[in-house]
Amino acid sequence: MMPDVHDSAARFDPFDVATDDRPYLGYARFRAAGPILRAGPGVWAVPRHREVAALLRDPRLGPFRFQETYQRYLQGAAAAPDPGPARALLEGILLAAKGADHARIRKVLARALNARLTPALKARIEGYTATLLADARERGDVDIVSALAYPLPVLVMRDLFGIPADDCDGVAQCVLALSKMFSPIVTSSDGSAADAAVVWLRQFIGTLCDQRTANATDDLVSDVASALAAGTLSRAEAVDNTILAIFAGLETSISLIAGGCAALAQFPDQFATLRRNPACVTSAIDEFLRYDAPTQITARMVEEPIEIDGRTLRKGRIVLLLLGSANHDEREFTDPERLDVERTHNPHVSFGGGPHYCLGAGLAQIETAVVFAQIAATCSTFALAGDIVRERCATPRIYTRVPVHVG
Repeated sequence: MMPDVHDSAARFDPFDVATDDRPYLGYARFRAAGPILRAGPGVWAVPRHREVAALLRDPRLGPFRFQETYQRYLQGAAAAPDPGPARALLEGILLAAKGADHARIRKVLARALNARLTPALKARIEGYTATLLADARERGDVDIVSALAYPLPVLVMRDLFGIPADDCDGVAQCVLALSKMFSPIVTSSDGSAADAAVVWLRQFIGTLCDQRTANATDDLVSDVASALAAGTLSRAEAVDNTILAIFAGLETSISLIAGGCAALAQFPDQFATLRRNPACVTSAIDEFLRYDAPTQITARMVEEPIEIDGRTLRKGRIVLLLLGSANHDEREFTDPERLDVERTHNPHVSFGGGPHYCLGAGLAQIETAVVFAQIAATCSTFALAGDIVRERCATPRIYTRVPVHVG
């Protein structure tokens, strides 16, 4: 077996994909180079579907330690940014927990969230979507991000977490400021914005938890406050993981709706297919997830030595699993660069896998099923009406503007 100190492997640079609007051709070059690539000091990248799907569930890989990855990528830099509140939050939430702690925290959050994925919630989502789409059709040319992809998940967040209406936009903006913290390198301005957001969110959510402890209502924060009162969660765990739960539900849904709308608007034949065959909305959502994954890269830490393609990675190494690349692997998907809303074989890895499967996946699927079913049923045209604008990030696919003509 080859030790991981060997330097002959091809190299992966996350900044190459951060600056590319469509990074998938670049991913193809990485897949052709082999199943494992150098990505930095003690950091490896895995671009192919077979290995990514297996490693997402491999118990020898543990949760991602953000601070360690920052330090690896910043080796030799003139000045590394000091750890701040945002990075401290990322080190202490469910994403970084292991074993019994992970199971305990996830049980509280998953039970609270899943208990509210009800027909009544779906009916409210249908009402919100109908109103937003009616307004979009009346206006004709809209930015689908500001017209639908952002306001709908914010309304759902308000209902699920019991957030006062006047505070919803502030909470959403602060939560979304955390998105860029999931990239290997964070600029000083993004880090400062995330730090300020975390300070504000901790104060806001802490106060909300105290209010729900005194006067519980039917919302997720009340469930978390109950777990805090019972001693199941510490106060820091309750507050920070509520922030995570809001982030998971909000960011995943916004990205999936925006990315799906962008894809549908660029391929009129697929919009026509969805209108002709509305029953394919489920396969269409899976295809949107595969074609342009909301999260392009996830990371794991090697907890026990593991062999990948004859190369042994030692404990403490970082493994970047290239979800966006795996979803376009020609070894697994037929004609992967083609959007096909009726695709039948689609084992995409966009929600991750194993114990760290995306917490907001179920909610995002309900919201997008409603959104794309109503788009197919009520819009005669849905076509791109200008240039798409996306943030330059390696990990999240953040759409800031998707201009669409809605008929």
